[in-house]
Amino acid sequence: MNEWKKSKLGESLIVLTDYHANGSYETLKQNVTLLDQPDYAIMIRTKNFEQNDFENDLKYISESAYNFLAKSKVLQDDILMNKIASAGSIYLMPKLNKPVSLGMNLFLLRTNKNIANQRFIYYYLKANEKYVKLFADGTATKTITKNAVRNLDIFLPDIKTQEKIVKILSSLEDKIELNRKMNQTLEQIAQAIFKHWFIDFEFPNEAGKPYKSSGGEMVDSELGGIPKGWEFNGISKIVYVQNGYAFKSKDFENDGEIGIIKIKNISNKIVDIHNVQYVNKKIISKLDTKFRIEPGSVLIAMTGAEVAKIGVVPYHQKQIWLNQRVGMFRDKIPSGVIFCYFLLTRNKYQEMLKNKGLGSSAQPNISSRDIESIEFNIPPKTIIQKFGNLAKPLFDKIIQNLYENDILENIRDTLLPKLISGKIRVKTDE
Repeated sequence: MNEWKKSKLGESLIVLTDYHANGSYETLKQNVTLLDQPDYAIMIRTKNFEQNDFENDLKYISESAYNFLAKSKVLQDDILMNKIASAGSIYLMPKLNKPVSLGMNLFLLRTNKNIANQRFIYYYLKANEKYVKLFADGTATKTITKNAVRNLDIFLPDIKTQEKIVKILSSLEDKIELNRKMNQTLEQIAQAIFKHWFIDFEFPNEAGKPYKSSGGEMVDSELGGIPKGWEFNGISKIVYVQNGYAFKSKDFENDGEIGIIKIKNISNKIVDIHNVQYVNKKIISKLDTKFRIEPGSVLIAMTGAEVAKIGVVPYHQKQIWLNQRVGMFRDKIPSGVIFCYFLLTRNKYQEMLKNKGLGSSAQPNISSRDIESIEFNIPPKTIIQKFGNLAKPLFDKIIQNLYENDILENIRDTLLPKLISGKIRVKTDE
């Protein structure tokens, strides 16, 4: 660190702006309207980063609005920072398939490339996020100002050292991103097979040819024609939902060996098995093992804003258990859970589940019975099992990639503070 130069963050920046940088709030309202349907550009929000979800629940703006907000156009690898609420949280902009504009409550930071590598500054700020948050001020709502951001103290090595550190960390992140994209592709393949078989009714007949287009016999049902031998019924025919155990709030601890999965751990079709609370072994020793969560389990949120969200549990060697208001799918027939995963993660059935949770209570709730009552054209067991034989290798690879990403993220998070502080030295003469 003796060779690293102390400076102010502002000395390394050529851009530090926010959503309101182009005029008064009234002018902004006249020129910018947030849209729920896809349009010219995405209005990026804190929520997208916190949920690591850049595909669902997006907000859009028109081309004219995007150009009106010209000063806050967001580019790939731009650094974003929360300025209000969780002020000082740091994010890196990924590559998206549309132009991107800065959302409210965010700062946009862009570096002078002659002074600082942009990704290095991101890694530096991320590793020192607690320090950055100290500069947020306020009582009810913490806020960080542009002036505070400019005056943050940072230590910079020479550009070659910055680039070397970035190369090491980026190689890990590139592999993590590759696995994430591979999982998207694997899921798309499995969903395409699901649609072809169970919605288009083109599952292979006894001769191995597409059933419906090869003249397969169809019969009437409540949803129209379905193949002979199928029935329109609830998914309770093929799965049941295991409710979680009602742990007491006094049971939870911040450290331990036995983790408890709550609703907040389900996000973007993945179950986070790391950021959990714990309980004592004595409590678990009295529980039925039906509440224990195994790798590859499929869970569903049953209460609150996240109701109906479904997630897969990565491979693990931990003890993790199911909390109340989180459901776990169990097979009644072979491959029933895999079948229901690809059914219930479809947009139409996510909406059905959410609608079942809307009632007179203060927050949405669904029961195991509500979930099991979701109706679909249920095929014979043999066809579900054949689908499982095709889909399970894809499903297993998804789970394996999640496990590999857990390992890579742990390596990255261990290396990051040591590289960024100079505790691990890198060679630049290679």
